[in-house]
Amino acid sequence: METLIAPVKPEFKILDSDSVEEKREKYSALFRYMRFDCLDELPDRRIVTGQLNDQLYKCRGGFITGLRNLLFCLPYDVPLPEEHALNVAIQDFVSYVKSLDFSQNVDRACVDKINEVLDKVLDFLSGA
Repeated sequence: METLIAPVKPEFKILDSDSVEEKREKYSALFRYMRFDCLDELPDRRIVTGQLNDQLYKCRGGFITGLRNLLFCLPYDVPLPEEHALNVAIQDFVSYVKSLDFSQNVDRACVDKINEVLDKVLDFLSGA
């Protein structure tokens, strides 16, 4: 069994005293980590969070609900125009997560949806 070296997760702590730009930088670092350093693979075994790199899988319920929570908070920390397309993408993802049955394994479409919303968020945070 191959052992992976886990990438370093950026520290993420939003303070009331942070400027909008500081918050934007913190969210950008965390969302880049989630998009590019976490794993897209769907393992053929049950994921046990105590194992070294299992926390890196995007298909974990904890990852998915954590992403949902971050997306829900993002517009409160980084101003997002109400009519911005990212608001729709966030609401779609939140609704999608509500529809998931976490007693079942997620599929490739779920990981693709995660990557799609992460790409949209990163585009917004980079000013694209």
